[in-house]
Amino acid sequence: MHVVASLLGLGFAAFIFVWVQIRLSIRDMGHSRAATAYANKARQVDSTVADTDVVLRGWQYNDRVRSNKPVVLVLIILPIAILSTLVGLRQYRIIVAWRAAEAYASNGDLSQAELQLKFAVTLDPFVMQSHYQLGLLLAQDHKFIDAVHELTMAEAADTSNANIHLLLGRCLMATGSAKAAEPVFKRAVAISPDRAEGYVALGSCLVKLHRANDGLVQFRYAVHLEPNSVTANETLGSLLVAVGSASEGFVYLNRAVGISPDNISARNALAVAYTECQLLKEASDQFRAEVFIDPQNSAGYFDLASVLEAQQDTKGALDAYESYLRLSGSSPEDNIGRKIALLEVRKLEQTLKLQHSNSSH
Repeated sequence: MHVVASLLGLGFAAFIFVWVQIRLSIRDMGHSRAATAYANKARQVDSTVADTDVVLRGWQYNDRVRSNKPVVLVLIILPIAILSTLVGLRQYRIIVAWRAAEAYASNGDLSQAELQLKFAVTLDPFVMQSHYQLGLLLAQDHKFIDAVHELTMAEAADTSNANIHLLLGRCLMATGSAKAAEPVFKRAVAISPDRAEGYVALGSCLVKLHRANDGLVQFRYAVHLEPNSVTANETLGSLLVAVGSASEGFVYLNRAVGISPDNISARNALAVAYTECQLLKEASDQFRAEVFIDPQNSAGYFDLASVLEAQQDTKGALDAYESYLRLSGSSPEDNIGRKIALLEVRKLEQTLKLQHSNSSH
């Protein structure tokens, strides 16, 4: 915004300068021509006086110089003023588009926000921030292929921004291009070697490429850099459980929950790890805590129902499935989940009827 104000101020100042100088030149030209007229009259009175010729030639030269000054100002300074003003106005329009996109996005209107950011890109395709913001918005809207295009443009404009590399790498991962994401994450780590987030992202990429041991190295270093990072402890713990080091993994998973007890992701990772290790009571406790923290978390109810069903808690599982059906959305994942939940509800209802029938006898 300071740059925009500077450009507009420069353009305005240049306009004022040109206008003042032209006004002064017109005034001086009037004086010069009047003096020339008086000198002509003096020469007519007495043409033998040498000083009269000198003064006359001087004023005539001065008159020519001053008459050319406005032309010089218009040809040189005025284009600078116009260019500065136009550039300043363009930058101002870009910033207005950014602000409008931010307002639309905060209200959930991602399509209008996208249009605003695309307009900002058309105003100046070489502004990195426009491509980055558009890429970020497209990623939020799960348009990962389009996001990769915009973030690649942003990366080309600013190769030293770790945030661009991290977001580009995550979008590449989302499109299934883990191999292409690896060097992108490595660039992010090289730019910000003291930032745990880069090592977590690189480690996740390596795990996706079936290089779990290399991923562990990255996760451990992330925890070393930031021991209180929830994400670093969570990812390291989950991978340790997955590769068979459950006891060590639970240390990091419980640490992640201890650092941030209301963190849904950390709770879910711990619950999933307990489930994988067949510690169903501990898993159900964590899933219950998860839906208590966020009662609108439909996925949490589905996971809780599955664990309670495995524990043969028919009534609890039925209630959890019904909560899931009430809260689930219309995404492809939710549609699959709803089909499974409806089948389980019918099965559990039949089980309850059978239990009631047996108890009545």
